[in-house]
Amino acid sequence: MDGTLAAVATPLEAVSEPLDPGIATWLLSAGGGNVDILRAFNVLASREPRQLGVLCGKSQSALADAAREHSFADLLLYEPPAGKDGFLATNSLLAFAAVLTRAYVSEFSGMTVGPRERRQSTDF
Repeated sequence: MDGTLAAVATPLEAVSEPLDPGIATWLLSAGGGNVDILRAFNVLASREPRQLGVLCGKSQSALADAAREHSFADLLLYEPPAGKDGFLATNSLLAFAAVLTRAYVSEFSGMTVGPRERRQSTDF
């Protein structure tokens, strides 16, 4: 980790703005079938970012299929237990927030981070 902050963008913004090839790029989609997210995946994949991650809520979707076809794309599937979303996708939003929080805690639970240093905790 080099301290680079994350940036959040819509699929249109992600394909319209310049991309630093040294950063990881993640796409999150509840259904994986929206034309905007599919275009974003194809454009970003052609730019070959450092990492292209896809968190998708539907294993049988066009986005999941596209990610499976690219050996350098990391596909993470999590089908929300609450089922299909309505128009605002609030179930998926909450589910993805929970999944990302759990992953972050799992990855960094033993770390103590100071203002200018990162070190592995020795507390077991």
